[in-house]
Amino acid sequence: MIDWQTLLVTLVMIAAAGYALRRVWLRLRSLLISRPLAAPSCGGCGSCGSTKSNPQTCGTDSAPSFISISRQ
Repeated sequence: MIDWQTLLVTLVMIAAAGYALRRVWLRLRSLLISRPLAAPSCGGCGSCGSTKSNPQTCGTDSAPSFISISRQ
């Protein structure tokens, strides 16, 4: 005969398995890309807007850079 402790342990195990499966499902679903990422044509700095600007000057109105990388 099944006593109340066995029934309770079975219910707790089913609830724990359901919780774990839900967490796995949410984690896997978050890895999928739901829509393609739209990148602007000038490089993605965000300062171009709807007008076409020169790619070399894209983002020059942003905050000053503390690190200058140049080729010599």
